[in-house]
Amino acid sequence: MVKARVTARFVGPATAALMVAASILPARAAAPVALAQPTLPCPPKDERPDDYPAVTRAGVIALVKDFVRAYNDGDFVRLEEVFSQEEDFQWYFVQDERVREDAKQRRTLPPYFVQRHLLGDRLEVLKLSVRRERSWHGGYDFFIRLRRDSDEARARGIWHGKGTADCAISVWSVGKE
Repeated sequence: MVKARVTARFVGPATAALMVAASILPARAAAPVALAQPTLPCPPKDERPDDYPAVTRAGVIALVKDFVRAYNDGDFVRLEEVFSQEEDFQWYFVQDERVREDAKQRRTLPPYFVQRHLLGDRLEVLKLSVRRERSWHGGYDFFIRLRRDSDEARARGIWHGKGTADCAISVWSVGKE
């Protein structure tokens, strides 16, 4: 069953179209697509008020785990929220899947997530560490090791990588071990 309560204020036209498509596509028996009311996305760095709450290392850990949970659940609205907006987004790289210019295009994330969900992709965090201090870019760098399961054989296995996050993830880069 697909649950959708979405307002155009939070969701762009591409994501709204994907959510409609997800409601029409046959849901995977083991993992139904769940859409929830979005929360306010992280504003671009240059638009944040001075009193915007600072993100902590614990907040970055929670954010990455929230991303994995949304990825596994097919929660496309939440997936849209956990990544930086276009102005701050750097890349989402996955070895042999999202490379070169495609990895740098935030607008290609929603269709990628729908495709991976339909292929039964699931992630499990095996190890996640976050640097103690903010990096030169203002966010926290993190390092991750994942187990990835999928209907697609080449995607299965242990993956490792790194990323950067502040109040949203701006960099995600993983490759197969």
